[in-house]
Amino acid sequence: MRLYTLLVLPSLIAVQTMAQRVIDGQEIIKKKCSTYHLSFRTDKYQQGYPGLFNNIQLLDLRKDTARLGILRISQRGQDEFRLPSSDPGNLIGYLNTAYTKPGAPWSLLIVLKDLWISCPEDYVPMNHLEMNISFHAEAYLRTEAGYQPVMFMDSAAAPESIKYFPLVAEDGIRDLFAAFMARIASNDLTRTRRTVTLSQIDSFSQTRFNYAADTVTQFAKGVYKNLEEFRNDAPSILKYEISKDGQGDHDLNIPDETGKFYLTHTVWGYSDGKQLFYMFDGNLFPVFRIGHQFYVFGSKEYHYRKLWLMPFGLPIEAMEELIKTMRIFRLDMDAGNLIE
Repeated sequence: MRLYTLLVLPSLIAVQTMAQRVIDGQEIIKKKCSTYHLSFRTDKYQQGYPGLFNNIQLLDLRKDTARLGILRISQRGQDEFRLPSSDPGNLIGYLNTAYTKPGAPWSLLIVLKDLWISCPEDYVPMNHLEMNISFHAEAYLRTEAGYQPVMFMDSAAAPESIKYFPLVAEDGIRDLFAAFMARIASNDLTRTRRTVTLSQIDSFSQTRFNYAADTVTQFAKGVYKNLEEFRNDAPSILKYEISKDGQGDHDLNIPDETGKFYLTHTVWGYSDGKQLFYMFDGNLFPVFRIGHQFYVFGSKEYHYRKLWLMPFGLPIEAMEELIKTMRIFRLDMDAGNLIE
């Protein structure tokens, strides 16, 4: 006999009852993660940089502007990395301290579209301190007529160190910005470029989010066969049934060609009209959105443990308990996979 249970924090929502309410993603992150506010020191990074800019502005157009990453730090634990709320130490304060000089001829606008810290796929907690940092930024010269595009950088870093995790993240981010600023300095800033407005820059950047799933306030009710159906909020299976298996987990049932309902493990997910669910390894996990970023509260890891019971003097009976290690994952809306 097998007894299946789900391991979650007591104050969070159990998957068995999650269909009855809309989950609060911010509350899940708050209860599941420790929070670290990263800060940025200039140190070596400002040394030797040419006097090009008297001022740097930052337009933050990341999907989730509240955080820089959610990183796994133990078997179950996760840390949430954020920026401090004010200068000094904040990113814009750091950039101006490190890369501007009074009297320099240019003013710079940086449009930040991606800066996210995650774990490698083969990451093993406590075995090594390693992380991936994705980065996408664009540079514009600010003139009286508007903004002139200079260059963009789409890159990634994989810092590894025995240092304290937040320090590894801070150094990795500073390294990426150092490479970005060096590329800007290698350009001929005096040549003539087309001029655009700040509104045009913002409008063009927002086209990344011009798909239905990012803009709807209430999702259509039904089953999404694949990522594309979800992006378009166009579920192709409108009839479905939710049932409980013998262990209390929810199962998704859809009709076959004859209209008979059967258990499916192969669809992308479904919406009950209030809450989204993502299917991974046949299990249903809640999806929540913060800003333009979708997250999944789910599990990629399962293991069994035996329970030995002696009910009312009867022979000892061995039972198996299935443990799901629940964590927060970032949902990649281009590839449809989960990133931690």
